[in-house]
Amino acid sequence: MPNKKVVIHIGSYKTATSYIQNFFALNQKEIENQFNLLYPQTGLTKSPTRGLRHYHLIKAIECSDQSLFKTLCNEINNSSFDTAFISAERLSRLSLNQIEYFAQQLKSFDVKIVYVLRRQDRLIESLYAEYVQYHGFKKPPNVFIQKNKRLLAFNQIIRHWGKHFGSQNIQLLCYETCIKNGLIQHFIRQVLGKEINIKDYQEPKNTNPSLGENGTNFMLNANNALRKTDTLRKLGLKKATQPDKPLSIFSRWERFKFIWHYRRDNLRLIRQTGDNSELAPLLSWRLPHSYKSSLNISQALINQIRKEHKAKD
Repeated sequence: MPNKKVVIHIGSYKTATSYIQNFFALNQKEIENQFNLLYPQTGLTKSPTRGLRHYHLIKAIECSDQSLFKTLCNEINNSSFDTAFISAERLSRLSLNQIEYFAQQLKSFDVKIVYVLRRQDRLIESLYAEYVQYHGFKKPPNVFIQKNKRLLAFNQIIRHWGKHFGSQNIQLLCYETCIKNGLIQHFIRQVLGKEINIKDYQEPKNTNPSLGENGTNFMLNANNALRKTDTLRKLGLKKATQPDKPLSIFSRWERFKFIWHYRRDNLRLIRQTGDNSELAPLLSWRLPHSYKSSLNISQALINQIRKEHKAKD
């Protein structure tokens, strides 16, 4: 009898993980019937605005708690479904040793890792707004970027997971491509190989909405003036649902440098997967014409950048 399959969605942060988690939880019965897919209750935390994710599994990994994994394995094995779907964006933060422990607990299953990427500048901006909103972060963006650089090193994270689950078992998606093609439709099509009529399902509401520029600045000032309270969190949630322009923590030149810093790693990812259409947004940027003289960029470098970008288009 073939092993059951487990799909593990490890994030990344700020790639609509909360929306996907809530969609699977909200439409659990329909998804079970149509896709023969289990969304396990073991390890699930229930926070409608932050995502119905398998956060307790991460705590079990950090504490080497085998009892929760025994319960999870029993739930999967005793179900009538061929595949189980586990999702928690914090899994992308696991160390190499923690990933090894996780792999040992699931060794009786055929596991596929799904990792949704987002261009690094946009990811860190959105994550900064979330930490200001929910975690009371008080410091400027450059401090936050230094503390969270590891989350932007996609290649390293993929290597760590590939070492214990097999690189052939890792599937990469791009957030921008998912949004362009319909988030849930594209995710299910790529991950499960199935089509879905989204009109037949309930749509999650208020799933971890991101703060815009005014909301982030407001909450940043509030964090520095007040202690973190539930009232402050609710105030941040209210601000997030109000109209606001997108947060930008970079000047145009800073953004270009930031994207250029990760360009080689992103190119390597695209070559490894051989899927230019899925991951192409990781390389989507424009070089401002005015930077050559003011920043002493050579014409040869500018031509190289434009040539490579034109080839991606």
